[in-house]
Amino acid sequence: GIVKALDGRKMSKSLGNVINPEDYIQEYGVDALRMGLISGTANGHDFAFPKDRIVAYKHFGNKIWNMGRFILMMREQWGKEVPAFEKLDKKQLTKEDKGILKQLDTLITKVDRELEKFRFADAAEALYQFMWHTVADKYIEQVKNREDKDVSLSVLLHVYMTCLKLLHPFMPFITEEIYQKMPGSGHSIMIEPWPSQNAKLGAK
Repeated sequence: GIVKALDGRKMSKSLGNVINPEDYIQEYGVDALRMGLISGTANGHDFAFPKDRIVAYKHFGNKIWNMGRFILMMREQWGKEVPAFEKLDKKQLTKEDKGILKQLDTLITKVDRELEKFRFADAAEALYQFMWHTVADKYIEQVKNREDKDVSLSVLLHVYMTCLKLLHPFMPFITEEIYQKMPGSGHSIMIEPWPSQNAKLGAK
């Protein structure tokens, strides 16, 4: 398919309706432009230049950045050791913890399936919905009121870091920048193994 101009016609220099990607990169960021062009498209179908989606994904980039800042802030306020998820006693997991881990498993499976079928828009949409509405809107709000911050923050960091790895092919710059600032990263997200069903450790 082709990307149509904002006026609904085919982009053409002769029509004077082309856009300069650098203008959008400067205003909204390259990751937002990438996601905007990926999302809402289907193989073989024409689609209009998605300016509204590019704006939306700039907001999404801000959202995931703020999620990372929240995790770092809560860890600092807790002031005690937060165990790595791999070392966490899974008997301490609450119903909410097991629920988010089970949903993370589902997300990994869906992203893998959609990428294998080259349905990049569906994979991107699944990541967007999970990170914004499941993690940010629901689970993080629960973590704020939890007394067992050692457990909840361990689970939250595991879920968040896994999401960053899944999102990296779509938004490589912001995910790399955030990943380097998070506890236990140590190296580039680009050489991290692709996420697998590790969340099942506590999902049952």
